Amino acid sequence: MSRSALALSVFIISMQTHAFVSAVPIGHVESAMGNTGVGATDTPSSVFYNPGGISSLETQTVTASGSSYYLLNWTPPAGSGAPNVNSLNSVPTTMISTWKIGEGVLGVSLLVPESVTYALSGNSPSTSADLPNGLDYELNTSSTRSLIGLTWGRPVHRSDERGIVRLGATLFFSHHVAQTAGFLATPTSGANALIVGTTSKATTMSVNPVLGVLFEPMTNLSYGVRVSLPSILISAENTGKSQT
Repeated sequence: MSRSALALSVFIISMQTHAFVSAVPIGHVESAMGNTGVGATDTPSSVFYNPGGISSLETQTVTASGSSYYLLNWTPPAGSGAPNVNSLNSVPTTMISTWKIGEGVLGVSLLVPESVTYALSGNSPSTSADLPNGLDYELNTSSTRSLIGLTWGRPVHRSDERGIVRLGATLFFSHHVAQTAGFLATPTSGANALIVGTTSKATTMSVNPVLGVLFEPMTNLSYGVRVSLPSILISAENTGKSQT
């Protein structure tokens, strides 16, 4: 970062879109500042935090990052009746590339802010005479969200020469898949006798527009505003089936 880290940020986020920016670490500069990158300059991660800041980049850039939040594998004590739990939450994965074109800067980005798998399994005791061994159960869920972003930003020099205003916009093309599968069964000496099994899958695609303004009134001082507009739904599909 060629400028000092003095930045004042105004963070405006629609509750329906892009809340992930404040929840997960994205960018080496912004992560170090507690994800307050709306007023930062000279960082490719402006494509997420404030598209207006992307025009402060003077050269072509390529960045990539990834991190894993947690891996959980828990087996309860025998006879406790608690479920076995397995979970993996790996976020985020980002790739950003920017190009200087004239006075503006074009950015292409990929973000996977959410990739979660969760599994529960165990045996639920029953007081029914028909179910002396209780019920075996298993539930598996997964959720993956990915976004491809196109960003454009350029500076606007003020006529009174008291600073630079940088304007930018990003279109995020979002793809989200959530899947669930589970079953209930009665344990037997050979194999479980299936009572009910269900599967479901929900897929949505949408466009999420983001606008950004970055103002640099003097050297080493900048502040910005980021506005997430409501998502535009492109398609939604829900499928499911059950077996008894």
